[in-house]
Amino acid sequence: MKVKNIEILQDKIDREMFWRREEIIRLNIRANQPSENATILRAGYLLLYSSWEGFIRSIANLYVVFVFSRDISLHDLRDGFQAVYFQQSFSKVNNLPTSAQLQEFIREVHSKELERPKRKFVDTTGKRFINTDSNLNFQRLARIVSVLDLPLDFSLKKEWIDRDLLKVRNEIAHGERSDVDVEMFNETVSHVLEMMDLFSEGIMTAAEKKLYRR
Repeated sequence: MKVKNIEILQDKIDREMFWRREEIIRLNIRANQPSENATILRAGYLLLYSSWEGFIRSIANLYVVFVFSRDISLHDLRDGFQAVYFQQSFSKVNNLPTSAQLQEFIREVHSKELERPKRKFVDTTGKRFINTDSNLNFQRLARIVSVLDLPLDFSLKKEWIDRDLLKVRNEIAHGERSDVDVEMFNETVSHVLEMMDLFSEGIMTAAEKKLYRR
């Protein structure tokens, strides 16, 4: 898969946002009907979280594919993108590597730094360029923002992401009793849509300003 220009990147992000926003809005309408009960709200909360994590993972990977589709050598990309490109090779020597293994890894980096990125995107857990590990807490989100050099700062959302969004989602997913009322559900919808918008805007700003270049 390639993303050949900014227009295609924008179109793919818009498509990703459209179907997720539509699903979230339908959930929100149903959650606010008088007949709905706590079970529906709890199930809806899981879908809200999955939409949030899935969106961040999907468009973060789209952006990496876009960057790797540019006619730019690895040497001219920012460190975060070089780290993403070589992460599979690094993982092979990450656990108590020998000097020979380290030497081989360093040799590979030097031999490819003037090449254009050739690594293909595989949309499978553990093989994607960017992974959220099914647990997108603030720390992981901040790491993604940092690696991609995005002009974003979610620090004001830290407590809400970890305490209200992720903690409640984990409690429900693990079979614990965690009550979700309509007010809490509506607030979560508002926050999730806002953060999805901010993240997509950050991606497009970085692409337009070529912030992926050294």
